[in-house]
Amino acid sequence: MGPKLVGWVFAVIGALCWVFGVYTYTSMRDFAAHAIAVEGTVVELQVQRSSHGITYMPVVEYLDTAGGRHTLYSSTASNPPAFFVAQKVRVLYRPDDPEFPLHARIQSTGQLWGGVIFLGVFGSIFLIIGMAVLLLSWKGREIFYGASWTFSKDIPFGGKRDQDP
Repeated sequence: MGPKLVGWVFAVIGALCWVFGVYTYTSMRDFAAHAIAVEGTVVELQVQRSSHGITYMPVVEYLDTAGGRHTLYSSTASNPPAFFVAQKVRVLYRPDDPEFPLHARIQSTGQLWGGVIFLGVFGSIFLIIGMAVLLLSWKGREIFYGASWTFSKDIPFGGKRDQDP
């Protein structure tokens, strides 16, 4: 795989991460702007075991504004745990959401914005690496050799200098 292809792959992955990050950000911003905040209590920390170790996901019980009891199973895990059992937390939910209470969220930076931050950082790194590889693959010949190169089928090995340094 040549450097230009590697550069394009990295740049496209980075750009896609940014697109999904912007979409996630706008969705979460809209959710947070229209959500109702209520108090909840962490009742359990679900343990997730994997080849990378153990992580903990909070389970929160809360009452909505109509008095209905709901349980929120967070989709965000961490180690060490971000919350502890019996901790009071604020829960955001939208009662007008047809999927309520599935889209309820704990009001914290990691729970609300962790995905956006990850996509932004990961996308930036990949985009910078991809653009650097592409820039060096196009401009690298001039930087390293002092002249641009053209390639011809008539010359053995295909290389010919346009000018002498």
